[in-house]
Amino acid sequence: MTTTDAFVQDLRVYIKKEDEKPLLGPNFYKAVLNGELSREQLKKWALNLFYVTGQHIRAFGGIFMNTGLSPLDQKIRRHIVENLIDEETVMGRGDDAHGLVTLAAMSIGGETRSDSSMKGFVRSLREKYGLSREALEFFYAHLGEAEAHGEPVFEMVREYATTAERQQKIRENITTWCEKFSAAQEGGYRVAMDLDQGVQVHLQQ
Repeated sequence: MTTTDAFVQDLRVYIKKEDEKPLLGPNFYKAVLNGELSREQLKKWALNLFYVTGQHIRAFGGIFMNTGLSPLDQKIRRHIVENLIDEETVMGRGDDAHGLVTLAAMSIGGETRSDSSMKGFVRSLREKYGLSREALEFFYAHLGEAEAHGEPVFEMVREYATTAERQQKIRENITTWCEKFSAAQEGGYRVAMDLDQGVQVHLQQ
């Protein structure tokens, strides 16, 4: 079995490799930087991102509800609460640890990604599409914040991943999360470009 330190380092190497890809997908990223999208296409993409992000936030509730009473479970709940305070407010910044595998996938796979590509993305939205700081507040609020959300989970993983079976579950879930996240970003781009119809969801005003 890999030591927990080596396992966590392997996860960091994997995420660094994933960071070579634009966070929001290469096709969409390139189209925005080149100013190729219409305002209507941007709107379609933004609605999709809004819906996907909302489901991401709700998933934390399921993890919270399924934690146990161990010290590690308490760390998981505390991390979720702190994460949701950042996401949802203006305050800003037993043996099995139920939910840690899923939390690792969401936080390491989804929130330790570098925001370097996001900075150029936001700049293009502002300069090429004339969007205001207020209109882009969602992105400004998340610049630098995501890595802070993901980093504590590495330490929880180090504490939990003490068997080969646990390490395998975490590795598989993080890999699956990254693959599905990339597919979701490509799907959002294809819907925005009218290449796919997607699934119609009615959002409450």
